[in-house]
Amino acid sequence: MEFKKSAIFNGFKFFIILKKKVIGIVHIIFAGMLSMLLSLNPYVTLISSMLPDAEFLFNLPHRVVFHSVFFLILLSILIFIKKKEYFPSFFIGFTSHLILDMFSNTGVLFLYPLSQDNFYIPVNSEISGIFVFTVSSVFLLNKTKINLSRKKLVIAVASAFVLLMFFSNKTNSCSNCSITSIEEMLSLKEKYNEKQVLTNGTICSGIKTYKSSSGTEYEIFELCNNEKITVWKRKEDFVGLKENKTVEICGKFTTRYTTPEIYYVNWVKEL
Repeated sequence: MEFKKSAIFNGFKFFIILKKKVIGIVHIIFAGMLSMLLSLNPYVTLISSMLPDAEFLFNLPHRVVFHSVFFLILLSILIFIKKKEYFPSFFIGFTSHLILDMFSNTGVLFLYPLSQDNFYIPVNSEISGIFVFTVSSVFLLNKTKINLSRKKLVIAVASAFVLLMFFSNKTNSCSNCSITSIEEMLSLKEKYNEKQVLTNGTICSGIKTYKSSSGTEYEIFELCNNEKITVWKRKEDFVGLKENKTVEICGKFTTRYTTPEIYYVNWVKEL
């Protein structure tokens, strides 16, 4: 199989131009490559590859409900019953999104609601993005195709997904947290500094946004319960938080900045 020499360069170039401008572009490019490579329905594959992130439309936590394998199984059964011919394209497109989301430090709650375990493969998200763009560009530019039956394709993708889950790292989003109050954290700073904490309170300020130099967007707010503490969370995670809402939060407590803060938030539950 001969590839065009410019394909790898184009993959890097596409990534640099688009990575900060288009959210989820990596999922679209990867799904487009799969639909061509495996001769799938391109429309079904592309739409299903973006479907898990529809959590934002319903103010649901990111990478939880719609990223669960149980949600995938439920939709797959419905698609198989209603439109059997679309099933391979839907299943592979949807699963491709879950596989890509696994390559991060935050992970995905694949077994939600039965388990709060995060499944993840700890790699730099930019490196994994470059890899996906490069590989996808190579195959797209060469119009490569693989001739396999639809049944074998589904079995192969499902097997790869299960194997990645089995060999991935797994952490519980809440079990590793020290349960404490804001008041106790602030009075025992040395004890809790740089440790995962689980606490609750009421959002007692407006929610501000901040964009880092790397392009990551954060939401910043004050959490109050007798005392108050500043919380930083990624904007795309656990959307729909508003002032005066009472929530339970798990994140890392730190005193490295001017005022104590909770950051690296990996769990938010509205009480």
